[in-house]
Amino acid sequence: MVNLLFHHAALLAPSASSTGGLGAQSVNGLVSMLLDLSDRGYTVAGAALGLCLLPLGSLAYRSSRLPRVIGALLIVGLGVSTLTAYACPGLPELVQQALAPPPIADFWLVLYLVARAGRVWASVLVRTWSG
Repeated sequence: MVNLLFHHAALLAPSASSTGGLGAQSVNGLVSMLLDLSDRGYTVAGAALGLCLLPLGSLAYRSSRLPRVIGALLIVGLGVSTLTAYACPGLPELVQQALAPPPIADFWLVLYLVARAGRVWASVLVRTWSG
């Protein structure tokens, strides 16, 4: 929510009523600062969201019902994505996404759970209709 506030403030800053008579150069600097704050806010939010992958990956790794490789990807992906976001902030977005496997691990976890649930429901339907 706070990031959206920075976006909104950056859109409002060029209007004369909200800047209090600042010059064009000052307004441009203010807009640039607000957009930079928004970008940094998304990085912090991504790290906070990524922290939920650590317990999820740990549970998936320990579970006998899920493949261990998905749990390992979730745990390792958290470290890699956080490291690339903070240690190398100048990397292009495409490179950061290629180095960070959490979206891939999340996708495979969801796909595995859906496939497993589909098999369970199919066996329930077969038993129901045959009995």
